[in-house]
Amino acid sequence: MHQSILVLYATEESGLGPLRTCPPDADSLEEAVRDAQQTAVLAIGGDGFCPPAQWRSWVRDLPRHRPGIGEAIRLRLREQGHPSAALIAIEGAMEGDCLVVVAPDDAAVRDAALGVLAEVSGASRLSVPVLERLPPVSSEAVIDEPSESPPLRTVGAVGLAADTPASVAPPSERRGPWQAALDALGWTLDDTRWGDLPPLLGRYAPVQQVVESAGERRVARAADGRERLICGFPDLRRPEAKVLSIGVSQNIDGDDILEVFALHRHPSATGTCTTLGAWTPAADLMAGPVCEARAGRAPPEGGDLFAVDGRTVYLLRGKRVVGWNGNRVEPQGTASQALATLVLRWSQR
Repeated sequence: MHQSILVLYATEESGLGPLRTCPPDADSLEEAVRDAQQTAVLAIGGDGFCPPAQWRSWVRDLPRHRPGIGEAIRLRLREQGHPSAALIAIEGAMEGDCLVVVAPDDAAVRDAALGVLAEVSGASRLSVPVLERLPPVSSEAVIDEPSESPPLRTVGAVGLAADTPASVAPPSERRGPWQAALDALGWTLDDTRWGDLPPLLGRYAPVQQVVESAGERRVARAADGRERLICGFPDLRRPEAKVLSIGVSQNIDGDDILEVFALHRHPSATGTCTTLGAWTPAADLMAGPVCEARAGRAPPEGGDLFAVDGRTVYLLRGKRVVGWNGNRVEPQGTASQALATLVLRWSQR
């Protein structure tokens, strides 16, 4: 079996891009687990407190049901300050050689479950993304009763399982544009922390799907103490990786908005514009001079700075966004639609 974690999302629909889906019934989950080539399966669905009832019942009825796995994940959530950790339903079991966990559809629960799964299953990466260097959890809290199956292996706080696949390449000694961007911004990358998603991201479902598909997520800290999520596509090992930073800032009205930078586009500052102006032009600057510098001339009508990408400046006019490249104005839809389009584009090129 592959030393990796297969992540399934409960839905009756398909077409979620890189995400793997599974209908929320027992037969579908059983089939998915039977066909899985991974060491572990994490199935996510339901609401913020409980996975789909049929999934939960199926796991609880397995001969090697392991209540300690759910307890270990809840313990991690409590340590992270989750206010409702004790109320969250999580079930785990061994089915054949595969460790199966079903958990609610909540970003914090998902990340905690991935951390525990990586340690107790010996998995060092996700089925598509890479997962490593997660905080340790006591194996005694997870393996709560003897079993005839081979013992579960743990992974230390840093480093990978001993039999990590050769396909997981070591970090390159070469430095790429995204690393140069971190240096230029004065941000320090903490490669021991698996970055959590900011709650604000939940308002932007298409953007969240892209971020969740990142191969690695880490945390970068600026000199002022502000932290940002760093997302690597396909990982954060390669100089040529596509790397996005995700943070929370404010628009000119003082409302919280997502700050997204495409660090791999360095030295061309690319990303959304906020009042912070950490890399891209500040949102409260006059759009005309920025358009002249970027696109060659100002647009026939003004607007508030929304994002910049190469020679194109994106302007917010009321509730709609347009792109100006010096020659023509191109409608981009609402702010949420425009942001989703840009983030997907930046994650790919």
